[in-house]
Amino acid sequence: AELAMRRMALIESITHLNKALAELVLLPADPGRDQTELELHASLGTVFMLSKGWAAPEVEKAYQRANELSASLENADDSVWALWGICVFHLVRGDMAHAREIGERLMVLADSTGTRRAQLVAHMLGVQLAMYSGRFDQVDRHWVIAEQRYSEAEDRALVGHYSTDLRLTVRLHGAHVLWIMGLPDQAARLCEEKDGIARSLAHPYSLSWSLTWGAMPHLYRGDHDALEKSVTEGMRIAREHGLAYTEAIGGVALGWLLGQRGKPVQGIAEMRAGLAAF
Repeated sequence: AELAMRRMALIESITHLNKALAELVLLPADPGRDQTELELHASLGTVFMLSKGWAAPEVEKAYQRANELSASLENADDSVWALWGICVFHLVRGDMAHAREIGERLMVLADSTGTRRAQLVAHMLGVQLAMYSGRFDQVDRHWVIAEQRYSEAEDRALVGHYSTDLRLTVRLHGAHVLWIMGLPDQAARLCEEKDGIARSLAHPYSLSWSLTWGAMPHLYRGDHDALEKSVTEGMRIAREHGLAYTEAIGGVALGWLLGQRGKPVQGIAEMRAGLAAF
């Protein structure tokens, strides 16, 4: 399943994970079995994020079970993984109150355990929660701590757990916030920087996400050429690997661009199609 996920062979990965869960019922009940089940469900949740989108019901089901299992285990990093998954499910669905509640639980867990990885994940998520709830004055604190906690040698391997690189997540949302805070040139520079990180990962989803959702600061700035170049490449990668989420985001952006270029009817149709897919 892990090897298939790295190749973005997502249907294959889901098949392996479901077969593993079917075999798991043959094992006697003990903490080791529960740990394995947690990892399988959390992995399944991540693969569904990539293939169906972060707000898909399959994501909630997988991460909810992982979260239930984490309550009886002592591995803080796995508990954080499970909480992260259910938090971003609610975040992408727009249920901000529920997402913030889970994010606060995750932060308490990270502070109480003190592990570097738990704090990295908590503050990475803190950047997103602060941005999407309009609390822009809180972003910088989470951003700084996440950057301090990130270890390239150890944390790049977490792409398979968290769907993309944690530092990329921080920088991508940072570019949005810089534009919102009135710093468009800094936002544009950070867009180039985070795209460089995405290309270095050799991970198609990360690059497609960076080139679609991560290209929105170009849209805000009215930089049509930069937006088109970025989103077109991101959607090509999405189609090659079956990444429904990033393809939908790209479709909305290109529809907006058509409208800006004097084709409003075609542009609105493209945006509606993208929103429906999203």
